[in-house]
Amino acid sequence: MLAVDLVGDFFLISEKTKSIFEQHQLCTHRFYPLGLYKRKVKYNYFLFSIISDYSSNVDYEKSIFVEHDLLTGEKGDFVLLDSRKKLLQKNNRLQNKKGIQWAIQSEKIVMNENFNKELDFFNITRLDSATYVSERLKNSIESNGLTGWEFIPADNLIVDD
Repeated sequence: MLAVDLVGDFFLISEKTKSIFEQHQLCTHRFYPLGLYKRKVKYNYFLFSIISDYSSNVDYEKSIFVEHDLLTGEKGDFVLLDSRKKLLQKNNRLQNKKGIQWAIQSEKIVMNENFNKELDFFNITRLDSATYVSERLKNSIESNGLTGWEFIPADNLIVDD
């Protein structure tokens, strides 16, 4: 698995990218057609919108979590969790104690047996801000000459085969 350096849950993509994505298994998503104009010439693009929350597929007891100041990057104490419910509870307590910019983030995420290991593109949410891409999708992107992607090894994510 790889992480890709993208921001947000909406991506502006070309027809070629859409075609490649449609050949892979993606998290819940929609493609919205957009017409972009440059000097009165229309170019067909798509707004790729994802809804991806796999936090219920995390093995919390095997994962590692830490308090994190989202504004400064400062790390606080390690946090032991055994469920998504505990994550939400402890996150609320942390924000009440240290401020809204603090959140519990993952250092290592272990996905449980219910996670769909065939996914090629997804976010976990709440735990980190990464967008994850499979080797299959990465290879398709690169072999088709799509540019603007920076892939980073997802050393923090463990998905057992």
